[in-house]
Amino acid sequence: FYKVDSTEEMPDTEMIELSYKFSDKESSISFITKGGLKYDGDVSGLTSTGTATIVYPSGNTYSGEISAGKRHGTGTYTWKDAKGKTVSYYDGSWKNDHMNGQGKYHYSGNEYPYLTGNFEKDIPTGILTYYKAAGNTFRTTWSNGTCTKIEET
Repeated sequence: FYKVDSTEEMPDTEMIELSYKFSDKESSISFITKGGLKYDGDVSGLTSTGTATIVYPSGNTYSGEISAGKRHGTGTYTWKDAKGKTVSYYDGSWKNDHMNGQGKYHYSGNEYPYLTGNFEKDIPTGILTYYKAAGNTFRTTWSNGTCTKIEET
């Protein structure tokens, strides 16, 4: 199970490329930092707020809503290996840079297997449904990030 580590994702923030668009109706900014962070999204005031696509130096990506520069709202975070292949992804609710609320965590870059339900601070919490394959589902109970019970449905 891959976890989002906000501190690991912050590279050297000196900008090497910058473009922006400001108007009465919308404001957006795109930049690349010396550390390899790529950002393309909305801004409000002096913070990134709205929607954005972020490519981290590790190759991991986030595409979705942000507030005050943090993943917040609905979005998709994708973990990639060194060759750029998707190894897992989460699509769902975010709060203050953490998977929080209803979401779907895919254990690979494929459609199956995946876990759907409630997440709190990046970990599955409570009763979630695990989909091993089409038509092959399990009711799972989670506590502190550990699956404590599995029932075939």
